Amino acid sequence: MNEDNLNIEKESSIKTQQDAQEIQNNLLEKRELIIDAAPKLILSIKDAPFHLETLFEMDGTPKGDFRVTERYKKKVFFAFKHPHIKSTTGEKYYGELTTLDASQKHHYPNEYLIIVNPTFLTADELHSLRMFKTLTKRVNNVEITFVPSNIQYNNFSSLIEKYMESITETRKRIEELDSIIADIEQVKSKLPRGSYEVIIEQPGDDFDPGFPNK
Repeated sequence: MNEDNLNIEKESSIKTQQDAQEIQNNLLEKRELIIDAAPKLILSIKDAPFHLETLFEMDGTPKGDFRVTERYKKKVFFAFKHPHIKSTTGEKYYGELTTLDASQKHHYPNEYLIIVNPTFLTADELHSLRMFKTLTKRVNNVEITFVPSNIQYNNFSSLIEKYMESITETRKRIEELDSIIADIEQVKSKLPRGSYEVIIEQPGDDFDPGFPNK
């Protein structure tokens, strides 16, 4: 990955913590661009109204290694405005609950969909998801279950198989970037802070100091 290693070749010019941080920021931007261009996998959050507080900020921003569309970000935002307590269990949830009968067990009319990043699931987790069409994963110290979205259920196994094949190179590139960023972080802690240039403007003739002259 020559284009990424090009940044680390600047290591000889890393003299201060600011230098190191600048290179890290550039690598993080490159990481985001790689994720933007990566194949997408959409999952539905099972029993989502009970887990929104674990997975999202109050404005709908994800707390985990996944993304949401603007539509679902707004949906989460509005759900947070309607907190409830389930009378039978005392559990807190947001938005609306949907009761499904047995014939609807594979349908999620009140879905909350996420777009997982290539690093969100391990290879073993993807294999399990492909086989069982459900996966319970610990996110922010809470067990969350993910399932196929309503429209993907019937072809979900083949979709996961294709996804696993398509992200191989992407995962490799992200892992390499993460390794470089971690290496720089270790170096950064041993470097001195850089100096800052402070520019003080001289007041002009029309300068008003804010208090009366004596």
